[in-house]
Amino acid sequence: MTLLQQIQNRLKESDIDDIAEKLGYKPSRCAKVTEALRVLLHVAEIDAYFENGFYDFRHDSKSLLREVCKILKIPEIDCAVTIEAYEEKKRRIEAMKEPYIFVYTGFRRKSEPIGTLAALERKRRIKIDKKIYLSASREEIDAFIRNAINFHYKWYGGTLPLWGEIRAYLYYDIEGKRTVYSPAGEIIEDREIPETKATVTINHKTLIGM
Repeated sequence: MTLLQQIQNRLKESDIDDIAEKLGYKPSRCAKVTEALRVLLHVAEIDAYFENGFYDFRHDSKSLLREVCKILKIPEIDCAVTIEAYEEKKRRIEAMKEPYIFVYTGFRRKSEPIGTLAALERKRRIKIDKKIYLSASREEIDAFIRNAINFHYKWYGGTLPLWGEIRAYLYYDIEGKRTVYSPAGEIIEDREIPETKATVTINHKTLIGM
């Protein structure tokens, strides 16, 4: 049984307001912590609880979890192992480069306002959640990328508004390696297809762009 399952089973048999009081919160000031406890009760994965970002004058999400485990009489080692596993995931994710797919259309600016182009720049990039790289195999990631490309191409009917007809997809992985895919999702020869970016810069600060 996972730590989350242990916590949720025991929370279901407990009074959340009573637990908040045992944590040292007065009834008039326990709304935030009781909400955090309810999140803990209903999340499907412990990571979702951590990412909810609880923080107050007493605890952050990790120290709150430790105290809750003490009150619920759950072994401290179970809590420590779970927290360390989450921290390790965070370290791995932070070490990754940002993966994404650039939608190449061969666009060349004519008279389009740069502000409009910069505002729509995000339409040329498909973000990828780094978490999939934690457990998926290379084959699974490749299938994910192909499916994302196929879905995107069909969704836009082969033409990206303002930018034009989609000619290729440039995928950048967590190591920065680039792979070029056709609109059909097939790997094709990388012919040095350029990736461009429209931005607006004021006082040396980029305000709009990826």
